[in-house]
Amino acid sequence: NDVMTRPVKIVRIGRVFYVLDQYADSPIGYFSIAKYDLVGNFIGKLVHRGANVINDAKGKADGMAASPDGKWLYVNDYDLGAVFKVSVATGEFSVFATGMSQNRDIHVTSDGKVYATARAKSKVYVFNPDGTAASPAYYSFNGQVGGVYVDEAAGKVYGRYVNYMQVHDLGTDSIVKTVSMPGQGLAIEKVGNKVVSGNW
Repeated sequence: NDVMTRPVKIVRIGRVFYVLDQYADSPIGYFSIAKYDLVGNFIGKLVHRGANVINDAKGKADGMAASPDGKWLYVNDYDLGAVFKVSVATGEFSVFATGMSQNRDIHVTSDGKVYATARAKSKVYVFNPDGTAASPAYYSFNGQVGGVYVDEAAGKVYGRYVNYMQVHDLGTDSIVKTVSMPGQGLAIEKVGNKVVSGNW
């Protein structure tokens, strides 16, 4: 059905909106992805449960992004410290990367690299499309980073943590600047020539 408990992210691929529900089928706790057409009609749901769950643990998903070719969705899971890869065609879930902690936002660049925040480690981890560690393997932040955005044209990686946004040079772990920004923002996007962050 189209009932959601806590929708946290919307991604559009072609003529379909994919909506990430952080706590699907509450109180069970497995996340799901609902599908809607462009006028808001519900057309299906992908539910993450059973054998796809790491060590039979529940997951609480916070972030979702699409691959450049639109064939895959990547879901960042807070409770499991993992990234899941979801086939748009079949709905099949697979474990893409593990070993992180308190994962939040996620971003995929045009070359297919996956940038996943791990709040408890104060890092944004970077993976190649095949799931291996990229170079650099991560960007370090001065706080528990929740949001991430990669501006490929400007060559910058933006990370958001409590009261600050930190900027790195893309391809290095060097900090360009740290900007005061009150609140605990998660989502970061570029609107026109400005990088903006939502707050809560």
